[in-house]
Amino acid sequence: IAHRNDIPPDLKREIKHTLQNKLHRCAGTEDLATCSSLLERITAPAANYPAAFVEQFRIFHEELKEFFNARSLDERLKALLPVVGTSQARLIRSFLGEKAGTTTLEQLAAFTTLTTLRQGFLDAVERNPSIETQEVLLADIALEDFAFVLLSEIINSFEADKAGSPWEPSLNTLLLTIANLELSFVDPEECRALGAELRAWRENFNPSDREQLLRLKATADRARRLAEGYSDRIMALFPRRVEKLGRALGVAEHAIQVFCEADIRGHIIFQLSKLVAFLLRCLREQLALPAWDVIVPGQAAGRVTAAALLGELGPDLAEPVVALLKYAEGDEEIPSGVAGIVLAHEIPHLSHLAVRARQAGVVLVTSDGTSSLGKLQSHQGQMISLVATPEKVEWESSTGPGPGPNRDRRRPVRVPESRLVSDRPWISLDQVVPETGGGKAAAARRLAELANQGEFKTPPALVVPFGAMDAALRAAPELLAEFRRLLGRISGMADFAAVTERLRDLVQRLNVPDELASEIFKKFGPNTRLIARSSANFEDLDEMAGAGLYDSVPNVAPSDADSAIRAVWSSLWTRRAALSRQQANIPHEHAHIAVLIQSDQPQSARGLCGDRGWVGGNPGVGRNSWESLSNGLRPTFRRGDHPGFWQFQPGALARPGWRRGA
Repeated sequence: IAHRNDIPPDLKREIKHTLQNKLHRCAGTEDLATCSSLLERITAPAANYPAAFVEQFRIFHEELKEFFNARSLDERLKALLPVVGTSQARLIRSFLGEKAGTTTLEQLAAFTTLTTLRQGFLDAVERNPSIETQEVLLADIALEDFAFVLLSEIINSFEADKAGSPWEPSLNTLLLTIANLELSFVDPEECRALGAELRAWRENFNPSDREQLLRLKATADRARRLAEGYSDRIMALFPRRVEKLGRALGVAEHAIQVFCEADIRGHIIFQLSKLVAFLLRCLREQLALPAWDVIVPGQAAGRVTAAALLGELGPDLAEPVVALLKYAEGDEEIPSGVAGIVLAHEIPHLSHLAVRARQAGVVLVTSDGTSSLGKLQSHQGQMISLVATPEKVEWESSTGPGPGPNRDRRRPVRVPESRLVSDRPWISLDQVVPETGGGKAAAARRLAELANQGEFKTPPALVVPFGAMDAALRAAPELLAEFRRLLGRISGMADFAAVTERLRDLVQRLNVPDELASEIFKKFGPNTRLIARSSANFEDLDEMAGAGLYDSVPNVAPSDADSAIRAVWSSLWTRRAALSRQQANIPHEHAHIAVLIQSDQPQSARGLCGDRGWVGGNPGVGRNSWESLSNGLRPTFRRGDHPGFWQFQPGALARPGWRRGA
């Protein structure tokens, strides 16, 4: 309605600013009064507005009345009274009396009863999914709609409360919101986990206990990720379909464009995001947490450039850039020319992106969210000088690009010595050294040696050494010729992605020797699940970590070991791996990859641990040392976006966001 072209511009502006924007921001019953006043004016005898506009506004007014007064909900619930049990009937009558409450406590009581009613209705539908329970299901849908209204009013009252953080009602509201999302089948497993955490934290909650506040913050961050994940799924699934269908049906263009956003903003998930934002503000104030977390300190000068992902900036930049990023995926290579990165969410200090930024001398700072980033975003397109220390983050306008990105001053990568084994396609673990099997395989050998002297165990293993892939190429002359031809073209950026993809496809066609497959069966037996791990010569170096560049393949049956080995070999030519070597000026022909084959472990026993005294820029073990562990494989550790990720400092145990000053 606010976008119609058959009404005066001043009326369009009034509808947009007094009604549309208010409904988006914090819908309340006062909006119904605004709408009624507008309807009275446009239908007055002296008014002369188009009949089509007046008709649409009348319909909208009726919908808004139904939305806030929930008349259809009342009718549905009253119609169920004769057919439901005594306890459900009692709940319905209680809710009908509570729903008109205006105080926060009255609204919370209504929200509690609503949640219990929904659970009972859905249990009834699950027991008897038939035409008889259709009205019960429709009543549940109406209750879900009304929950949105109740939540809006409760959150508005929290934000208007000047007395401070109402912890108990806030936690109860968050728990009820999560319960309603579970009832609406929004990631029910994650909702159950969140509910379990909240119930545990709520018991004997003491807001003066810093450890309890930090635990609650980790759970609030997790709830925020739940809301963001739902929004991302909607925006990934529907916009193109909505656009195609909407235009085919002749729907107005503006309605097509806002359809998905309207779905999100009209869902309980939107109220969850508002409630979590409110709670996180209260927690940060109570904890006196800084708005910034400096992962790689230093000074960076460049032009402020906002992007959703690092990859959107392109591989090479014409001038130094300070990148403001909404998300980090974790596998990114930092483009040449990026002097500093400011990220809108927290990441582990030992994530792959952090490791790469640290080695490249790129300043890396994370913020507590878009609110902190907003001040910096106001400098979009301007040249600034960014100074980040463990204590503070500052910036000022700059007249020029300055000395250029810190990363141009990094040490050149020392090419490690490699010996290509050609006499057989495997070597035993006790024979492997870094020159024949890479640092990862050599470290596995060292662990096995320590295990023999200590009280722990390591999985059995063998190694497919450097040179095995080269031997497989030589055994296929046509593939070798094509491989060499592509290798000569890879330096051209125009077809870089196409060439690396072709190289991966070519490696996937190589034959794994029968004697290697036979040795794997002999070593592990036919029923042991295996993991094929990459061990390259250009990773775990002082000048280049190579974190996350190459692939490992878990849960492999011995009969499929050849496919897993080819998958690891081909990861030598992923775009990220080849681009990393190119940016480090490493000749591609010097890159080699071995495969460490071990018996796989249960998911509960899998994980990663990294430790190094990198916080504050002071290497070495001590009060600035961090240790990061994850229960799970690489994505958990890389982004720190999973509850199984932990960070340690001397005297502190920290979940994501549980930072203590170094």
